[in-house]
Amino acid sequence: MTLVLRSATLSDTDVVASLHITSWSSAYRGILSDAFLDSELKKNRYDYWRENMPRVLSGRGHVIIAEYGSNNTTSSLNQHSTPIGFACILNPDKDVGSSLVDNLHVIPGYKNIGAGTALLAAAYRWSRDHTNATQLHLEVLERNAPAIKFYESRGWQRTRRHEDVFMGTHVVEYTYIKPIHRINARPLLPWHDTLPSNPGVVRTNKSNKTTSTSSTPSHNDVPALFTPYTIRGLTFKNRIIVSPMCTYSSQIGDGHVTDWHLVHLTQFALGGAALVFTEATAVRQDGRISPYDTGIWSDDHIEGWARIVRSLHSHGSLAAIQIAHAGRKASVLPPFFPNARLPATPDMGGWTPVGPSPI
Repeated sequence: MTLVLRSATLSDTDVVASLHITSWSSAYRGILSDAFLDSELKKNRYDYWRENMPRVLSGRGHVIIAEYGSNNTTSSLNQHSTPIGFACILNPDKDVGSSLVDNLHVIPGYKNIGAGTALLAAAYRWSRDHTNATQLHLEVLERNAPAIKFYESRGWQRTRRHEDVFMGTHVVEYTYIKPIHRINARPLLPWHDTLPSNPGVVRTNKSNKTTSTSSTPSHNDVPALFTPYTIRGLTFKNRIIVSPMCTYSSQIGDGHVTDWHLVHLTQFALGGAALVFTEATAVRQDGRISPYDTGIWSDDHIEGWARIVRSLHSHGSLAAIQIAHAGRKASVLPPFFPNARLPATPDMGGWTPVGPSPI
């Protein structure tokens, strides 16, 4: 079974409308009125897409369809994959410089195969390669908690909260943005020049491998190091990862991060890294390497780390943590101290190490 992304055509108009109806019927139940979802939604979406699909495909933007199925001739799908989701991206207004992800939907039953992440990554690539936009933006309903979690876990930054009337219902919406990073100002080319058939990602469930469907490399292509990569539903904007580094710079004894950690880790996000790891962070106070190690053993540590995560996300990087317990190697002095690596005595903030066994 394979997930494939392809560019939509006018003949896909009713397919997109049907996907939109199915998605909203599930995702917006309890948010929009039952009267609208049960009686008005179908006509509303078919009318919308029959009017707007020609406008979008005539130069206003792009629509990408995700399909899932098998090409095996013995398959019950008869060599046809099933449409399971779509994304619509609109070109930026001249005065804004931001491409709108106008719609991104995956129907129930297919939300755990990476389709949403693949569509989002393809929308990013299309806007990067075919517009002059400096960022993407989208709107999410405040009560749509799964969507908020999806976008925030992929590094989108919330910038605005506003009230609106949506399909006859008073709602609160959040605006999210995602900066677009370009290397050496790639030329703007037609969609088919860079993505000849199936733009984006092809995922095979059996092996869980992801492969790119980009065209034959040329001198204009971005090196793979700087291209997005998806692992188990998490998309990295490039392949650059900052590994954990012990810094021994927390407040002695309490494991709290400081402004120093905020600046230290944020600098890597500013440099464009897709993922930034914290240093080895102790899960118990007696599991620290030194009295100056960071910790995560207390709820008191949460806000300090949350501030760092928010900073990383705001600059387009994902955040990760290396959790640690030093065992018998705990309670030593940092390497830049006199008598480095010798046991830290109680007057230096040290303690009796705890190992996994009495040996």
